[in-house]
Parts: sequence; C-alpha cells; structure tokens
Amino acid sequence: MKKLLGIVFLGMLVSNTSFSLSSDRANYEYEVCRDGMVANGNTQARAAEYCKCAVTMISNKYTDKKFDKIIMKGNAHMMKKINFASVHCNKYKNAK
Repeated sequence: MKKLLGIVFLGMLVSNTSFSLSSDRANYEYEVCRDGMVANGNTQARAAEYCKCAVTMISNKYTDKKFDKIIMKGNAHMMKKINFASVHCNKYKNAK
C-alpha cells in the first residue's frame, strides 16, 4: 500500500510540473509583466501582486511549448488566451 501511495504521489508531482511553465519561463514572464505594469503607472506592490497571480494561473494552464505557440500567433491572440488570468487577477489577488 505504501508503495502504491508513493507511486501515485510521484505521478502527481511529475504531471503537475510537466503541464506548467518552467520556473525560468515563469520568472521571465513575471519580470516582463511587472516591468510593463510599472511602466503603465502601477505601483511596484500592485504589479508584483497582479503578476504573481497572472503567471501562476498561466503556468497552471500552459507549458512553455504551448505558450510559445500562442505567442507566435501574435499579441492579440495571446491577450485573448490569457484574458482569464487578467480578469481573475484584477478582481482577486491570489491565483486559484
């Protein structure tokens, strides 16, 4: 039974990280987001809060490869695909 639980746990761990942005990519997207928000007049604190939420939600939905494909289709397409994170993170400070 312990062996089965260990296998299930490891499977969940692998599946969780293989279906998200890599940590390097998430950090990069966070920096781009934060810099853009501050440049648009938001405070550092608000930018950090929003971008942490948005990057977490995007990472929960897309891998690096999938996100690259979205970006390659243009800014308008990307904004449409990540709108769910923007709507949520503008309303709440934590990702779900």
